[in-house]
Amino acid sequence: MNAMPAGQLAFRFTARLVRLDQGMPYHALPVPDDIASIPGPRLGYIGTVNEKVDLRVLDRLSTARPDCSIVVIGRQNYKVDAEKQRFFELAARPNVHWLGHRPYDQVPNYIKGLDVCMMCYVINDWTFFGDPSKLHEYLASGKPTIGTGLSSIREFSEVVAIPETPDDWVDAVNTALAEQGDELMTRRIAVARENSYPARVDTFLAAVNATMKQKGLH
Repeated sequence: MNAMPAGQLAFRFTARLVRLDQGMPYHALPVPDDIASIPGPRLGYIGTVNEKVDLRVLDRLSTARPDCSIVVIGRQNYKVDAEKQRFFELAARPNVHWLGHRPYDQVPNYIKGLDVCMMCYVINDWTFFGDPSKLHEYLASGKPTIGTGLSSIREFSEVVAIPETPDDWVDAVNTALAEQGDELMTRRIAVARENSYPARVDTFLAAVNATMKQKGLH
């Protein structure tokens, strides 16, 4: 997947939802056969698979919720052989499904096929100040979203569950799967729209214009 600012990624995703809203209903977005054939509920991680992924979380979820399918979508580029081997062993479990890389323009379709969206990262000096592009894409789908407590994710704790330990992740998944009603879904989509690339540009320009007016330059 090509590098792109998270806000712009969110805009591309939310823009597609807008077009769907105006044309065909969102539920008509086709789900690819490879994920549709996986038994639900589906707990999904989409992104590069490497040392930033907290395999302890996936391990615990696989064991605690054998009735759920853990779906991992993304190419792997592990640098540490031991971690790569851990991932391959995990991916060999019957309720863990690694689909590999999928084109970016199909990401909304794959998210549509998930029941819970996950950003299960380890927290260290490498990841803590990262800005996961999938955050706003997940939110734009309205799906229940769970993430590690990175600084950029904690900003959205109102609409993202942030468990601390692998056992907490199990509890968060249980809560997500039990979610009812449309209130949280609507809030997630609204937050994604507020943080789309055009929305951020509008906010920036409004701040610039306000400053210029204060200084008599406008």
